[in-house]
Amino acid sequence: MTADLRMWYQSYEHLRFGAGEEEISKSGTNDLQAARQLMAPCEEKPPGWRFHLAVEEIRFLFISDTYQSYCEKAVLDEAFRYARVCRVLAKRVESEQPELALTLFGCALFPGASALAFDNDDAYQRWWDATEQEALQLGAELKKMAEELQALSGEPADEEQGMLASKAIGLMLRYAIQSGKLRAAYAISEQQNVWNFWVKASMATLQDTLRHQEEAWRLKSECMDLLRIHEDVWSDVVTRVIEKSIAAFPVPAQLPIPLAAGIETAAAKILHPYMETLLDSMHENLQMSHALHDRLDLVVDKLIDLDQRAELTWQEIRRTARQDPDYAKMRRDAEATQAGRLGDTWRALKPGSRQDLVDAEFVFQQCAKLGAGWRMAVLGYCTTAERELRVTYMAARELLAANDTEATRVRNLGDLIKSLDRLAAWLSKSKHLAVDVGALIGLLKPLRRVNSIRVRAVHPKDQEVSRGEAESVRDILLGGKSRSLLVKMVAARPRHHSQ
Repeated sequence: MTADLRMWYQSYEHLRFGAGEEEISKSGTNDLQAARQLMAPCEEKPPGWRFHLAVEEIRFLFISDTYQSYCEKAVLDEAFRYARVCRVLAKRVESEQPELALTLFGCALFPGASALAFDNDDAYQRWWDATEQEALQLGAELKKMAEELQALSGEPADEEQGMLASKAIGLMLRYAIQSGKLRAAYAISEQQNVWNFWVKASMATLQDTLRHQEEAWRLKSECMDLLRIHEDVWSDVVTRVIEKSIAAFPVPAQLPIPLAAGIETAAAKILHPYMETLLDSMHENLQMSHALHDRLDLVVDKLIDLDQRAELTWQEIRRTARQDPDYAKMRRDAEATQAGRLGDTWRALKPGSRQDLVDAEFVFQQCAKLGAGWRMAVLGYCTTAERELRVTYMAARELLAANDTEATRVRNLGDLIKSLDRLAAWLSKSKHLAVDVGALIGLLKPLRRVNSIRVRAVHPKDQEVSRGEAESVRDILLGGKSRSLLVKMVAARPRHHSQ
């Protein structure tokens, strides 16, 4: 390990690996200063692309189908790490230490602030061509290795297969990192001029304050040049989207040049039989360079029913959660919290629902730590909602006897909502007053909101579930006695019904 890489890793003691714009902006000044002092001497920022995660974090990313997106975001955040830290520190000290703020703003400018920023388009294109070629080469090697494993798949597992699988896993990581570097460099190239404009504008203001007229004039001229030459800078100024839009970059959009599409997924399918064994053998702090990458949904790839696939996915993530050393304590705390929050409803829930809620809470906490995998928590909460809504629906439906001739095949939460909607309409015209029709109808709006997010959690390829959406599902189901959907769901059941 080089001295630069060692110092960069030491900065994680003050600002965790993977910290994004929002976390940096909320970090303490002392921690940011310490992190910057360690990063500043590094010739390249960052000097390398190794990731440090615990085994359970790796396992979680693997199971939650978020390894690739996590890797790409991590590369992007690492590419912006130094620039963001310098810019935040400069903003904090500019009123009391303007000279120091000027230095910090200067350090935040691209291309010097990032190894994935470039002086000009030619340098960027040369780097792009070389990096893309390396990614494609890695993809070709990975595909060939997967074919070799496929040829050996019918034979008993042996040392040769294990070594081949280990090599393939390393290739998969390198491929993911190269892809992340390309996306991060593309994002920086798209926003570099806008970022530099506002940093230089801040510097010009400080130079005016310090009465450094020559420097102020030079910086203002550079800002004007950026406005005249680059349409994206002018557009940003006109719309006055300053701080947030130039400081927080989401995971980049599609690249203009496609990579080796399908290689990673095809290889992961072949590698799956080796994954669990390799995971279990990893040391707790083993670097991610020796980890694995796969999609849990490949375990049940032959299933056509995506709702069945989601159910099996939740079963696996729940099993993994229970292996965590902190699980027993967390379970006790979560049970006490939910019992207090839901009151009598907690005891009325099915045992499986209580367990799923506890596990979903644990997974939600893991998602919060990693900033990824939110669909996994949503699946857990929705499993509980689906089970309890089924009880409510069936209890009300019993009153219809043979009259419910249009009963929908109830397979998932969406089917239950349709059935409940029709049932409520039928009951409102009937004399079955043992059912509180108003209570049933009151469930439909929040249920539709929960289900709209659940659908995306089941179909992650369409659009990722965000943290805000996961929090919304959690709040709808557990938001206190007076507004909890679970409380309302249990209360809507016919009085004679018992579980």
